[in-house]
Amino acid sequence: MKQKYEIESMSISVYMLIKKFGGMLFGIHKHSLHIKLSGKLITIGHDISEGMHHIKLKEPLDFKDYDLRADTHVYLYNDILNIGPLAFVLSEASIKTFIPYEHNYQLDDEIEDLSHHLNHMIEKKISNHIIHKYNQVVMNLVFDHVNQFIENQSLEHAIKLLGLGPGLTPYGDDILVGYILGKNSIGHQIDWIDDLIDLADQKTNHLSAQNIKDTYEKMYPMIYIQMIEDIFIHKKIEHAKKLMEIGDTSGIGMLIGFLHGIKEGEHKNERL
Repeated sequence: MKQKYEIESMSISVYMLIKKFGGMLFGIHKHSLHIKLSGKLITIGHDISEGMHHIKLKEPLDFKDYDLRADTHVYLYNDILNIGPLAFVLSEASIKTFIPYEHNYQLDDEIEDLSHHLNHMIEKKISNHIIHKYNQVVMNLVFDHVNQFIENQSLEHAIKLLGLGPGLTPYGDDILVGYILGKNSIGHQIDWIDDLIDLADQKTNHLSAQNIKDTYEKMYPMIYIQMIEDIFIHKKIEHAKKLMEIGDTSGIGMLIGFLHGIKEGEHKNERL
């Protein structure tokens, strides 16, 4: 007898692909699963944001408690998503449509003040947590490459960040995701972005490459949209602080990239 749980959110595109082709269980983690589906990687879990490639559950599960194996066939039957011993029930309300987020915003003095405050929080968290958790030599190398990119936001330095550092999505990739998100938010185009996208699959893991591509295409998970609107519309940082708590390094990396991405001023690597 399969154990049944409810799905809170699944994109209609993922629903149609699973229904037509099925998928394969690819990654098994304590609080999330990854499914390979027609060249995409779909994340399943409770503590994730709604999004195009996310299947959000209504309650948390420890997937390590179940007999799950990579390469297990994943399929939909009678609107129930079947993965080994687990069955996830879909309702009509849980199937949702996601579209690119096309809004652009302007910087002002209040947003610059919020950015300074967030940068201070980031520095404190790095010095109190990240710098002590990972190998010092490795992290010094990672921070050196990040600083080089921040000082000269060129393709050469962006490539060096691909796949660099700790995390399920490497820290360097998270910096790039945040940077692209920031530039998208203020309507700036990055000249070298197409070259970076072409290299992502070769230089980093599948999940991270997909995050970079989704961000470039403005297919944001809800937490990104909430953070953008919180900062630019409501002049608050509550959702930025929530983003910072994602993973050990992912949220911090994305927020660092975002704050540098929204800085105004023309650079040689970007145009309006």
